[in-house]
Amino acid sequence: MSDNSLSRLLRLLSMDTRILAGSGGFIAYMLFVLLPSVIALYVAGLFWMPQSRQAVLALEFAEPGIDVYKALYSEYIGTVKSLSGMVTGFWAGFPMLVMASLVASSFISGERGNGTFDLLATKPVRRFELVLSKVLGFMLLSLITLLVVHTTNILIVAASFYNGLGAGAVLHALADALKYVGYYTTVSWLYVLAVTGLTLLLSTQTKKIYIVVLGVVGYYIGLAITGQVVSGLVGGAVAQEINTILLNADFSYHANIILSKWVFGTLSNIPYQGIKPSYHGSLAALTIVPVLLLSAALIVIERRDLD
Repeated sequence: MSDNSLSRLLRLLSMDTRILAGSGGFIAYMLFVLLPSVIALYVAGLFWMPQSRQAVLALEFAEPGIDVYKALYSEYIGTVKSLSGMVTGFWAGFPMLVMASLVASSFISGERGNGTFDLLATKPVRRFELVLSKVLGFMLLSLITLLVVHTTNILIVAASFYNGLGAGAVLHALADALKYVGYYTTVSWLYVLAVTGLTLLLSTQTKKIYIVVLGVVGYYIGLAITGQVVSGLVGGAVAQEINTILLNADFSYHANIILSKWVFGTLSNIPYQGIKPSYHGSLAALTIVPVLLLSAALIVIERRDLD
C-alpha cells in the first residue's frame, strides 16, 4: 500500500470511526454489550457487596490477625475464571452474533441499499478502502468497548469479595486478575471480527440488511440443525466425525477452546466430538479465517460490479 493510499485510509478511518461512534446502530450495539455489566453492578450493589463486607467482618472477628485478602483469594480467582462461561455464552454467543452482524451489514448492504455506496465510489478512493476503513473503525471501537466491559466485570467481582477491605484491596485484586481481562477481551474481539468477516462476505451478495443478518444467523442455526439430524440418522463414530467438522465451522466453539486453554490451562472440560479439540487449530481458526473472509469480501467489492 502506497503512502498516499495509507494516508487516505487513515483519513477515512478517522472520519468513519467518528461517524460510527455517533450512529444509532453502534450505540445500540455498545449498550447491548454493556447490559450484563449493568445488571451485575446492580446485583452487586444490592446483595454481593453488603454480604462481602459482613463476611470480611466475620472472618476478622473469628480469626483476629488473619490475612483476609489471601483467605479469599482462591475463591475470588475461581469466580473470575467462571466469567469465561459468560464470554462464550454471551459475547461469543448468539446475542452478539446478531448485534455484530446488524452493525457490520450496514457497511456494504446498507450503503448499497440507500445509494450512498455508488456516490462514495465516485470519489478518488478505492472501493475496498471505503469498506476497510469502516471495518477497522468498528473493530477499534469494539476493542475499546469490550476492554471496558471485561475490566468492569472483574472490578465488580473484586469489589464483591473485598468490599470490606477498602478501595486499595479492590484495586489490588483487579490488578491480580488483569490477565483475565486480556483473555476475555481478546477472545470476544476475535469473535466479533469473525462475525464481521462473514457478514461482509454475505453483504457483497445483497443490498438488504435483513437478508444478510438472516444469512449469518441461518449459518449458525444450520450448523446446529445439521448436527442434530446427523446424530439422529447416522449415529456412532461417523456422526461424531461429521459433527466435529461442523463444530470447526462454529466460531464460538473455537472461542470456548481458546478460553479454556488460557483460563484453565486444560481442555478437559471440552467434550470430545470424535476428535480431541485442538487449541492451536482453534487459535488459527479464530485468527486466520476471519482475515480470509474479510479479504475475500474486499476483493469482491473491488473487482465486482455491485449495482
